[in-house]
Amino acid sequence: MTLQQLRYVASIAEYGSLSKAARELYIAQPSLSKSVAELEKEIQKTLFVRTPRGVLFTDEGTEFLAYARQVLQQMDTLEKRYEIGSVTKHYFTVSSQHYPFASEASHCL
Repeated sequence: MTLQQLRYVASIAEYGSLSKAARELYIAQPSLSKSVAELEKEIQKTLFVRTPRGVLFTDEGTEFLAYARQVLQQMDTLEKRYEIGSVTKHYFTVSSQHYPFASEASHCL
């Protein structure tokens, strides 16, 4: 099971069909179908039923989707928190009334 497969399942749920999800993910529909089929085989569960009008999630698929969304949300949080190359800037500021000695004191820092 990969994060990419979890993203695929979440996209299929969002768009309601494999073809729409594939289009939005910029991948070929057969590749998406194959990836999801491999996931279903690995977990030994059918996540959704394909119909002419789209997909219908099974009860197990709905439960899986809830967990997948939690994992994806946690992954997004981790990526945002520990972005490579991100620099946390710290600022030091001082505010005071305008007094001549305060201005002179700040030059000593």
